Amino acid sequence: MIQAEGRVDSRPFFKLTLPMTKPQIRLEERDINDLTPYPNNAKIHPPEQIEEIAASILEFGFIDPLTIDQNNKIVTGNGTHEALKLLVSRGTNEFQKVQCVVLYHLSERQQRAYVLAHNRIAQNSTWDFNKLSNELNDLIESDFDVSMIGFNEQELDGLLKLDSSILPADGLEPPKVEPEPEEKPKRTRAKSKILHTCPKCSHEFHA
Repeated sequence: MIQAEGRVDSRPFFKLTLPMTKPQIRLEERDINDLTPYPNNAKIHPPEQIEEIAASILEFGFIDPLTIDQNNKIVTGNGTHEALKLLVSRGTNEFQKVQCVVLYHLSERQQRAYVLAHNRIAQNSTWDFNKLSNELNDLIESDFDVSMIGFNEQELDGLLKLDSSILPADGLEPPKVEPEPEEKPKRTRAKSKILHTCPKCSHEFHA
């Protein structure tokens, strides 16, 4: 059992290595040119993903603020930052300045750990394929362009049809199909190798 600043955590596998601190965060506006990308960001954002993020921002708005430290270094949202710069370079100047969540309560070590946790923990989940397929089909019926959601054409085709033969991309798991139970072989009585002779007719037989 773990206790930190009045809080007890009964999870035996979870170890609190740092004292718990009350979050001190503020939402503040920053010019994207004043923000510094995290130099040791281990998450790779290929150009096609930056395009997807940019399309998502245009469709839904900038509703997922970057998190930064008090020195304007990006803690989470490096891919989003790249997408914002891409949109501004294409003339969408409304994203030159954006709201950012400024973290004042994390130490340098905690920030580095949070960068990894933020990216990795989100991957520790799977999809309910039936619900996912229903949602996608409903969106298509309402004439929504599902190509901007992040699934490629092959994945969408397999998900809409619930076709598990189409290999999913990373982060997806195919539906589990329970194997059919194998038929147990019928037991047959083995023939006896003991030879018997009928005392009345002298007929010989195995029993």
